[in-house]
Order: sequence, then C-alpha cells, then structure tokens
Amino acid sequence: MGVLINKLAMRTILAQTLLVAALAVLAGAVSLDQPTQVPIAMAEVTAAMQKLKTTTFGSTIMSFLEGDVKPQDAKDLFDAFDLILQSLQDLIKEENTAYARELFSSAQFRVTLKNSVNLFQKKVDTTNALLVEVLRPKAERSAETVEEESKTVADSQAELKQITEDNVRNQKEFKAQQKNLKELINAVDKAIGLIEKVKDNLTAAPQLLQVHRENFRALAREIHEQVDGVKHFMYKPLIKALIQMTLKGDFDTNEAIAKILELLNNIRSKLVTQQLDLELSHSEAEQAFKGTSKALSDLITTSTKKLKDAQKELAQTAQTIEVQEADLKELEEQLDQWTDAWEKAEEALNEFNAQHKRTVKDFEEEIALVKQAIQVLENNGVTRPAAL
Repeated sequence: MGVLINKLAMRTILAQTLLVAALAVLAGAVSLDQPTQVPIAMAEVTAAMQKLKTTTFGSTIMSFLEGDVKPQDAKDLFDAFDLILQSLQDLIKEENTAYARELFSSAQFRVTLKNSVNLFQKKVDTTNALLVEVLRPKAERSAETVEEESKTVADSQAELKQITEDNVRNQKEFKAQQKNLKELINAVDKAIGLIEKVKDNLTAAPQLLQVHRENFRALAREIHEQVDGVKHFMYKPLIKALIQMTLKGDFDTNEAIAKILELLNNIRSKLVTQQLDLELSHSEAEQAFKGTSKALSDLITTSTKKLKDAQKELAQTAQTIEVQEADLKELEEQLDQWTDAWEKAEEALNEFNAQHKRTVKDFEEEIALVKQAIQVLENNGVTRPAAL
C-alpha cells in the first residue's frame, strides 16, 4: 500500500489527497497527530487536507481521518470518489472540446499562413521567371544589337571616309590626266599643222623650210615629254619612231612627209581614244562612288537609328530589371517571413498536440488511480452503500 501511496504523490492535489485519505483510513496509517508514518510528502498532503475542509466530501474525508465517522459508513467517501471521477471525466471532455476548438482555429490560421506562403512563392516564381526568361535575355539581345550596330556605323563611316578620300584623289588624277591629254592632243595638232607647212613649202626657200623643220623637231620632242605624263598610254613606240624620223631629217620628200603625217594622225587617234576611255572610266567610277556613298550613308542612317533604339531599349530594360530585382528581393524576404511563421505554427501545433495528449493521459491515469483506490476500499471490506 505504501508503494501505491508513493505513486499517488505526484497527482493533482485533490485526487492525491482523497486517495491518500482513503488508503490511510484502510491502513490505519494516517492521522493528523502522526503525519510521518506514510513515506510521502505529508506536509503537502496535510496542507491540502486543511483546504478540503471547506468542501462537503473533503470534510467527510477529514472526519474519517479524525475518527469522527466509522469506516463502515462510507457513503460520503464513495460519493467523493464518484465526484472526482465525474470531475476528471468532465475535465477530459472540456480538454477535448477546447482542443477541437483550438485545433480548428489553428487549422484556419495555418491555412491562412500556408496560402500566404503559396501566394508569395508564386510571386517570387513569377518575378524570377520574368527576369530569367524575358528581361535579362531582352537586355542581352539589346546589348548585342548595340554592339553590332555600333560596329556597323563605325565601319561604314570609316569606309565612307576612305572612298571619299579616294574619290577626291581620283578626281585630281582625272583632271590632271584629262589636262595632259588635251595638251598632248593640241601639241599633236600643232605638229600636224607644222608638217603640213613643211609639205606646202618643199619648193620654198631652204632657209624657211629649215625653220619649219626645226620647229617640228622641237615640237616632236615636246610631244615625247608630254606623253610620258599620260598613264596607261600604249603607243609610246609611235612617238619614239616619230622622234627618230625627225632626228634623221628625212622628211624632205612627199613620201617621208606622208609617213610622218600618218604617224601623227595615228597618235592623235590613239590619244583621243585614250581621252574617251579616261572620261568613260571616270564617269563609271563617279557613278560607283555615288552609289556606294549613298548606300553607306543610308546604312549609317539606318544603323544609327537602330543603335539609338537599342540603347534606349537597353536602358529601359536595365531600369525594369533593377526594379524587378528589388521587388524580387523584397518578395523573397516576405516569403521567408511567411515561411518562418508557418513553420513555427506547425511546431506550435505539434507541441499543442503533444500537450493535449499529455493532459488527457494525465487525467486518464488519475481516473485509473481513483478507480484503483475504490477497488482497494472494496477489496478491504468497505462496501458501497445501496442507493435509496
């Protein structure tokens, strides 16, 4: 019986005291005058007993302990135990009711938290997808366009500058060539005029003929010098042949003069052809320059517009990315807060469930102990009185 009393020592004050009292009555081991005969915290039990005097069943127990009532008259004692059992059962019901109510409230709260977690997770995923799948690739494409169009503009401007410089140089060369050819053709025309004078004056005074011959020789040498300034002129051998003939002086006959005239006319024809080819080539080059220049200018204009559009788009996208990244950071912080709150709510629920189980278990153990005490009374001859 002492072991049973020791097991009861850690229960509720009410159950503990009544059970100790009941067992003590049976064992004859407890009285207010001898509180140390039972190995439990008697000072605590005694204090509880004093408090029990204020209740009906408590005063009944105290009467048993003080010997005012015979143990066989146990109606009040059994009533007290029944009241304890009923109270404990009511406490279990109240605990279960409160548990169900709190569980429902907790479920609603946790659903709210979970919905918030899911909502912010969705916002985080949406914002992150917008950054990864749309904005950052768009910024990369804009940056690539800026780089490509910048290179196109720079290359086109450099090429336009180069062909413009080449055109200016070609214009100068063309004018110089054109001038040279015109002067050379004029010189040849003069030579033809002189040789015709020689032909017309074969019968004139020798002194006059000699002057014409010397003038022609001088003009022939001048032609030879001028022809060296003509580029791509293929008929310099004709000039050399003419010079050789004039140096020999064998143009004092109609046959010789006719040969010289043939050479001069042939040279003139070639020079005129050279002049026409030069002008045609220059015209084609000028047209090509104008076409290329216009194409490059148009390309520069188009690429410059694309470049500015891409730069504007890149700046706008970069600004949007900055805003979205700031939003993402804030959303992630809020998600962490909601997730932390939800996890703590889950932990609180687990603790609440565990506490409920412990509380119900404690009540059930107290009920079992009270029933055990009743069984002890009945096993020791204390019978429950019949109901009236």
